[in-house]
Amino acid sequence: MSRRFDIGDRIICTESGVSGICEKFYYPTACEEQTMVETADGRHYHAPTRTWKKVDVITAICFPRNSGQSAIIQALIDGCQKNRKHGLMRKAVKDENN
Repeated sequence: MSRRFDIGDRIICTESGVSGICEKFYYPTACEEQTMVETADGRHYHAPTRTWKKVDVITAICFPRNSGQSAIIQALIDGCQKNRKHGLMRKAVKDENN
């Protein structure tokens, strides 16, 4: 089975609900392929590659408000806002140097 996501994609573990940005794939000795993600709070999480699926905006919007997934959705939103904020800050610093 081929994976349906790549490094840099936002993915979610279907068993634990942990989500993050895909960082790497690896094969431990005598185990199936593993995937490592960096979560919105900067921690790293590892799980078998078969348990991950790519997250898109439509998937995140379709979760009901109180389905137990709201913490994950909030982490996704916070992560996007954090990245946008840092991106704008870098641009502002870059512009000041010119």
